[in-house]
Amino acid sequence: GEAEHDEVEPERGDDLLERLFDPYTGADLGDAMSPVMRTLTWLARLHDDLLLGETGRRLNGIGSALVGLVVVTGVITWWPTWLSRRRSGRLRPSAVRSTNAAVHRQLGVWGLGLMLVWVVSGIYLAFPEPFDEAAWVVSGDDLSGIGYQALTWLTYLHFGRFSAAVQIVWVVVGVLPAVLVVAGVGMWWTRKVRRSVVRTPAGAARQWAGPLWTARATSVVLVGVGCGAWALYTWANYREEQQVERFLGAVASGQYRRAHAMWDGDEYRFERFLADWGPGGRYTTGGSDIEVIDSTTQGAAVTVYIKTAAPTPVALDVDKETMRLSYGPTDE
Repeated sequence: GEAEHDEVEPERGDDLLERLFDPYTGADLGDAMSPVMRTLTWLARLHDDLLLGETGRRLNGIGSALVGLVVVTGVITWWPTWLSRRRSGRLRPSAVRSTNAAVHRQLGVWGLGLMLVWVVSGIYLAFPEPFDEAAWVVSGDDLSGIGYQALTWLTYLHFGRFSAAVQIVWVVVGVLPAVLVVAGVGMWWTRKVRRSVVRTPAGAARQWAGPLWTARATSVVLVGVGCGAWALYTWANYREEQQVERFLGAVASGQYRRAHAMWDGDEYRFERFLADWGPGGRYTTGGSDIEVIDSTTQGAAVTVYIKTAAPTPVALDVDKETMRLSYGPTDE
């Protein structure tokens, strides 16, 4: 049967307002999303493009490049010092200083690979064009070639979308940059205190304020960033997944014209659409449940994977600006 409400999306300029209306009385039923979902969607957009659209996405890419510069210069700074201490057999710095330095050094060394992966993938998601060109040089028009496969793996590595266990690890490890920043600030604070405080018993007690402050701040950051990372991961592609859910809902209720209107362009004609999604269609035959199972960001679009009657999941691309649907490269 028909849905008990219709969703209307009035637009004014770049503003989009989603409301629910009773299709029989026209009564306004309220927001299409709850305040919590709207807040999480806002946070996801803040992470994705700084709420500035394509300009924000480019700024994110520039920020990723700057983070890469910090990582590289950090390695350059650490490497000679580590070699020198190893060759001379000098003891580590005093405990007051090493509390912050050890955290920063150990996490920086062990997290170097992941940091570089996030840097490169962050640049790719903001500036996909040069990466796509490089993939074309390597693989030509073969979308299953090593060049395009490398880009797919780069995207998967950025989000950790291999399994639920890996995703949980990625959420936890995602606080690594924040902890490095806090530890780095703690190292700077310790040096400042060591220079300014007279070395007396009272002064020595004050010197421990740096490590103590760092430990407390790190705990707060770990909890806060961990919750934020979980929310961002869970709802990063919420708008796009909801668009696909709306499409599937229209198909399930037999509103094929409405479902077809969500697709991008005129090439996907209604007759072909019915062959795929209509009664007894390629993806609907057999009566199996059709549901969203995963999603991943692909530059200016989000690829949403859905389970259908087909033997493999169907990939649908959702344009982030227009919210129009199209088939992913493997399902065209």
